[in-house]
Amino acid sequence: MDGGRVLSAAGVAAGVDLCLHLLRRDHGSVVANRVARLCVVPPWREGGQATDLPVDRIAEEAGPGTGASLRRHTAPAIGVAPLAYRQAFRAKASAGAGS
Repeated sequence: MDGGRVLSAAGVAAGVDLCLHLLRRDHGSVVANRVARLCVVPPWREGGQATDLPVDRIAEEAGPGTGASLRRHTAPAIGVAPLAYRQAFRAKASAGAGS
């Protein structure tokens, strides 16, 4: 999850995804894809893996405690609810994955 200044990942595979996301964001898809190839990992994974955690689990791990609390704090901070953010992030990432 990329909240601007705060990024989070749950698990090793999600951490690799997060690193590739940062490379893609900061240096472009060509660099991120090259690094992914060198590491022998897919440059982009679609949602649905075990790392695609429910909001309640993210809230429990990140500190707000409940999904309702996370939603209440996330929407004012980033302008949308967690689910809408995830959907927008996936759509944006999917559009850039072909680069």
